[in-house]
Amino acid sequence: MSNRARYSIGTALAVLAIAAFAFLNYFKAEPARAPIPLKPGPTILPSPSPPPLLRPPPRPPVPAVSQPWLTNRTTNLPEFPWPPPAASTSYVMPSELLKGLVTTSEVTSAVLFALERSGYVERSFFRTNDDGIVLVTRLERIEKDGAPVSNGGRWPTFIREPASLDIVGFLRGLFFIDPGHYRLIVFVFQQPPFSQSSDKISQKDARELLRLGVNMLPAEIAGRPFSGACTVLVYEFASDGGAVQVIESELTGKQHLEKAGILAQLNRPN
Repeated sequence: MSNRARYSIGTALAVLAIAAFAFLNYFKAEPARAPIPLKPGPTILPSPSPPPLLRPPPRPPVPAVSQPWLTNRTTNLPEFPWPPPAASTSYVMPSELLKGLVTTSEVTSAVLFALERSGYVERSFFRTNDDGIVLVTRLERIEKDGAPVSNGGRWPTFIREPASLDIVGFLRGLFFIDPGHYRLIVFVFQQPPFSQSSDKISQKDARELLRLGVNMLPAEIAGRPFSGACTVLVYEFASDGGAVQVIESELTGKQHLEKAGILAQLNRPN
């Protein structure tokens, strides 16, 4: 082999060796490449469910009324003077008399029935400041022992014939009714206890009460559950033929109800 041929082969081998060296060094120095992350595709949300049918909200439960007299104030009844004016005497009815009566209507009806059978056919209703009920009878003339007069003058008109009036006395509110004793009976149906004021009720006020009250209980009041008490206030007046004033009674409240015949009627079965 000639020298030229040997030179050419050696040169080619040298070039190949250099290329192989360079190739190996390139991959040795090249760090491992991190895999290329795939791009996330679009997020597919679940289809929204159709809205529920619209319904009215449920009504709140009606709270149990443990004390029916402490409910919302009744505004369609006139208010009785409260605390009540000082009575001549009073009486809290025993619960046995009202046993089995569960509504205000039943209680007042029982009292009204006893009043009717005792001759008291006129009455009117009021409310108290504590949301109780007041039943007022007509002012009547009574004997000194508390029994109604029996000579036809039980329900007086109070004013004499105009010719006999003294104008000064009339303007002072004396009213010139016949001498004697008169009585106004007031029934208070109420659970909260109460006291009487020191105010005095006049005979004129006693007569006006019957006119100012309402003739019957509204239905929403009549249907109330009743768990209170019935207190009787008796206002007794004495007249000397000129002035009339409320007096302290010589009888108890219970005796007034007995003499009027009301208590016996309440004790009777219907």
